[in-house]
Formats: sequence, structure tokens, C-alpha cells
Amino acid sequence: MKLCQILAIEKQVKTKVSSEGSKLLNLSKKSELFFGRIREYTPVDADGEHFPSESQRVQQRAQDHLEQQFELFRELFDTVAAKDWANCSARADVKVGGRLLLADVPVTYLLFLEKQFEDLKTTIAALPILGQDHSWTLDSVQGLFKTEEVVTSKTRVVKKPIVLAEATKEHPAQTALIDEPVVAGHWKTIFLSGALTPDRRKELLRRVDEALKAVKQAREEANSVQASEVKAGSALLDWILEP
Repeated sequence: MKLCQILAIEKQVKTKVSSEGSKLLNLSKKSELFFGRIREYTPVDADGEHFPSESQRVQQRAQDHLEQQFELFRELFDTVAAKDWANCSARADVKVGGRLLLADVPVTYLLFLEKQFEDLKTTIAALPILGQDHSWTLDSVQGLFKTEEVVTSKTRVVKKPIVLAEATKEHPAQTALIDEPVVAGHWKTIFLSGALTPDRRKELLRRVDEALKAVKQAREEANSVQASEVKAGSALLDWILEP
């Protein structure tokens, strides 16, 4: 592909990543979309008052956001790679802990990666994490985290007679009715979440920082020339997403 064609495609891809990425980022900031709950009510007495079950659906999953965002970056990384590989002669390897992620990378692409990894950090940092006020376990069937069932009581008020003054020969007893709360039933609640664990988000951010450090080190060595198709996005982003 000619360089002018690559440049035209690059502009289109960058526009798409900016638009769709902004939408995902805005959704990531709405943490309420990542959480849900299930509530069921059971009266103490068989003839007690009944209440309908309640549920709040988890509308967003952090993992889905990661996959969509990373798919956008993967296309962008590969498009810019085609341009930079064609435009540069200075190259260097990107290694993390002795592991080769990319070989012979042009300096212009290394400069591009530095900016993109900063954006990735912003994207990941915006994703909600599980709250520490609950103990969460992963439900692999739903792909969601959930809590143990929590039982809470619902009360109702009943009238209870009390004696204010005992009866005497001259006067009858003085009584009154007071309100007394009694347990009418119980709510059983399970909280659901599509958020990340704190450790998972921390590890993703650590890996982005490691990749960014490796890119900066490679840039210091780099030199460049003409490009062929390079699947740089998968090589880099799949490593960040590794569990």
C-alpha cells in the first residue's frame, strides 16, 4: 500500500478511535451501570404481607469495555505501524523483563506508542473496581462478581396496650396503646457487579507502565525504513490483558 493511502486510512482510524473511545470512557465513569442486585422478600408468617422481588441488572461489564477499547487500539496500532514502518529506518526492540514483544520497531512508532499507553492508563484507571464493603466471588456462568446472600428484616408497627396506672377501689386502671415494631419478614439480597477487582486493575496499570518504560528505552536506541503489514496491536495489547 502507498504511503498516501496509509495516511488517509490512519486519519479515519484515529477519528473512529477518538469518537468510540470517548463513548466507552464516558460509560466507564458511570459506575452504577456496572453494579446490580437481586432482592427477594419472605414474610415471617404465612399470611404476612408479601412484596415483589426486586432486581437491578448489571448493564456494563468492565471486561467488555477492555475488549472493545483494546480492539479500537489494536486497529489504530496496526494502521500507524504500517505508516511508520514505511517511513523510518531507525529501529529497536521492545522488551519487558527479557521477553521480546516487538522487534525492529521504528522510532516514529515508538513515539506514537508512548502517547497511546498514556491514554490506555486513563482508560483502565477509569474502570470501576469492586467495593471493599462486600466479599465478592466470580460467577463464571454470568461473567459477573456476586456477594453472599444478605438477609435483612422488614418491620411493621402493631398496637400494644400498656398499664399507666393500676386499678384502685376508687378508680379503674389507666391504660394506653403504644406503637411497637415487630419483624414482618425478611429481604434476601445478592449484590452483582461487572467491575474489576482492585488487584486486576492495579496489575493492568502496572503492565502498561512496564510496556511504556520498554518503549521509551527502545526509542533511545531506535533507527528506520519502509513498512510491511505488522500486527503490533495484538502483540502489545494481548500481553497487557494476560491474566
